[in-house]
Amino acid sequence: MSPLKVTDGYLTKLADNGIKDLVKSMTGINPNDANGKAIGHVMDFAAGGGGLPSIDGNYTQLLAGAAPFTAGVNLAGDFKTFAGLIKQQLGAISDSLLQLAEAAYKAEKTFNNAEDDALTAAQMFTILGGSPSGPSGGPPAGPPSV
Repeated sequence: MSPLKVTDGYLTKLADNGIKDLVKSMTGINPNDANGKAIGHVMDFAAGGGGLPSIDGNYTQLLAGAAPFTAGVNLAGDFKTFAGLIKQQLGAISDSLLQLAEAAYKAEKTFNNAEDDALTAAQMFTILGGSPSGPSGGPPAGPPSV
């Protein structure tokens, strides 16, 4: 397994192209995505529009029958409730994903600032009081052991 190297723009691209596109699909905003279209149908049913097609031409209510056919009326109501619960859960997941995207932006900014503020070994030795020396006062024998 190779290590992950976070390069300039990697986390921003992940947040913009991965996470935010997923959120668009989950909330039905991305009609070019097949999953986004399916979620859009769920959102239409959750809103319920008296059975009339939505602007997209999708039906907004399960047409299972009308009174006095109570089973059909109950089924339509239960389906609307079910679609509403799905919408609610997708909204909660979307909110969490947007928080993740924001964390990715902040992490990239921190990485970029850390790279700008990083010191070389020579700069660190200068700050600590001089150049490194070995046990006898001469140059060090080799790299320090970890």
